[in-house]
Amino acid sequence: MSSLRLRRLAAVVALATGFGALAQASPANAAPNVAGEYHAVTPARILDTRASGPVGESAAVSVQVTGRGGVPASGVQAVVMNVTAVAPTVGGYLSVWPTGEPQPVVSSLNFVAGQTVPNLVTVKLGTGGAVSIFNFSGQTHVLADVVGYYDEASAAGGGWYNPLTPSRLLDTRESAAVGENAAIDLQVTGRGGVPASGVQAVVMNVTAVDPTGSGYVTAYPSGPKEARPNASTLNFTTGQVVANLVIVGVTNGKVSFYNEKGNTHLVVDVVGWFDQNGAQGFVFTPITPARAVDTRGGPPVGQDQGPYAPPVAVIPVNRNLVKAVVMNVTATDTTQDSYFTVYPPLTKDPLGTPRPTASNLNWKAGQTVPNAVMSAVSP
Repeated sequence: MSSLRLRRLAAVVALATGFGALAQASPANAAPNVAGEYHAVTPARILDTRASGPVGESAAVSVQVTGRGGVPASGVQAVVMNVTAVAPTVGGYLSVWPTGEPQPVVSSLNFVAGQTVPNLVTVKLGTGGAVSIFNFSGQTHVLADVVGYYDEASAAGGGWYNPLTPSRLLDTRESAAVGENAAIDLQVTGRGGVPASGVQAVVMNVTAVDPTGSGYVTAYPSGPKEARPNASTLNFTTGQVVANLVIVGVTNGKVSFYNEKGNTHLVVDVVGWFDQNGAQGFVFTPITPARAVDTRGGPPVGQDQGPYAPPVAVIPVNRNLVKAVVMNVTATDTTQDSYFTVYPPLTKDPLGTPRPTASNLNWKAGQTVPNAVMSAVSP
């Protein structure tokens, strides 16, 4: 977390995979079926292979998205899902991409044997409104919970994205952990740069810290724990530090967090928000996932360092219009416990821009950890 400081070098490798771009919303630069508005839905499970059988090695499953879980049957260009690998038999990764397109050489989430790992995935829809999920090695169960979608063109109720400098809204280490089978409400509007009104959904990085048991946390529009959806936002085992990006609808300016088992601390950093009616912000253009940065071709990232990464290099749209990007960022071959913070450098000065007091992904030494990131880009 942001309070963690290391005295020795932490050698890590950062991989950034691009899933889409957020550009200025204007009829002059956003053609129909290209740039879309966001619609939050109550999280809903659309895939659970525990009811059928695990995904085998070098195998892929196709998941029908449109017409399910609150996603319309037509007029949808991309979906936002929380994808979870459950009980993998060996270490490996999953790739998610549009059905019918060539499989890209990217990873959507990485895991080790026996680990339960979630990650938020934004993916363009493919043939028939479906997406494909590929498992690299061994066998693993896969869960997919849809949390929202992007339409093909302007539609009533669609929202535009507004990126923020990451800001911390909650850190229960300063108060008390969330108990077993308990839910807490968090006021999100009017804080951290989020307006007091006109907000459809917020984008937050949620981290579970030092849980006392294995379980999961679910983020959902504010309401009693009995009304929570059948979905998980992040999964963890005892003592882990696990982060995941969350896009969640807002009810009465609040969101709720439910903890299944044991006690766990929660740290919540807001990174952006969607408006209600496309009045301000940026529209979304999905792309087929493409790798923008892979430091394994050179030296790893050292302590208190970071690569100047040009993710727009893989985006096939007018780069001058791009204001933010959606990426999957992975730390691998880590030497010590640490974290990454992703933010837009506003200057090439060696001192750079003061980084925000927030984290995007956290890891223990030796782990390979992915997390989705939605970040503004520099001019």
